[in-house]
Order: sequence, then C-alpha cells, then structure tokens
Amino acid sequence: MAPECNKVNKRLAEKIAEKRRELYASVITYIRTKLKFALLRSTLVAIRGFRGKRSDVHLQDLTDIDFSLIPRPTVT
Repeated sequence: MAPECNKVNKRLAEKIAEKRRELYASVITYIRTKLKFALLRSTLVAIRGFRGKRSDVHLQDLTDIDFSLIPRPTVT
C-alpha cells in the first residue's frame, strides 16, 4: 500500500479500536482483510466480467461487528 493509504487505515483502526474498546491489532487486521477481498473481487469482475444475477448487497453495521477473536466474558 502507498504511505497515504497506510496512514488512513492506521488512523481509522485507531479510532474504531478506541471507540469500540477493541484491540488495535484485531481492528487493523479486519480492515486490511476487507480491503484485500474488495480489491480482489473488483479485479475478478474487471477480468471476467459480471456473471449471474445481481443480488442486493447487505452491508453490516459497524456496531454489529466484533473484531476480537477471543470471546469477551459476559458480565452478569
């Protein structure tokens, strides 16, 4: 990635991790993974063309995503 892209991703991950009280490493990994798959998907569509029916894409709300791989203990 270009230095500018790294800065944006790091700042975004920092803000999300702070707001959601998640680990920075988990958030930055999630952002990088989503970006890589989005780029891969767009590359494949550019090479092969779109095939099949276009389905409604359901985007998850950021508040519904749990970035940590370790489950949080439940407070009762």
